[in-house]
Amino acid sequence: MSVLMKILGSEHIQNSDEIHGLSHNEIISKAKNIIESNFARPDFSVSNIARVLYLSHQHLERLFKKETGTTLVSYLSELRLSNAEKLLHERAYSIKELC
Repeated sequence: MSVLMKILGSEHIQNSDEIHGLSHNEIISKAKNIIESNFARPDFSVSNIARVLYLSHQHLERLFKKETGTTLVSYLSELRLSNAEKLLHERAYSIKELC
C-alpha cells in the first residue's frame, strides 16, 4: 500500500471519473509518466499503475498494447534494462548491485 501512496503522489488522479474523461493517448501518457517515475523501485509493478489509473490491469494492458505496440511489462523491462546499461557504462554500479 505504501508503494501505491507514493505513486499516487506522482500523478494526482483524484477519482475514476477523471481518468474516464481522458483520451487513450492521455491515459498512456500518464501510464508512461508513472513508469518513468517509479521503474527503479523493486516493489513497483504493472498492477500498481492500473490501480493508480482506476483501470483494470487487463484493460490498461490492452490499451497500452494498442497505442504503443508493446506491452506494459515489456515497456517497463526495456526501461529498466536501458537504465542498467547506462549505469554500467558510467561504471556507477557493479553488475551485482544493478541486479
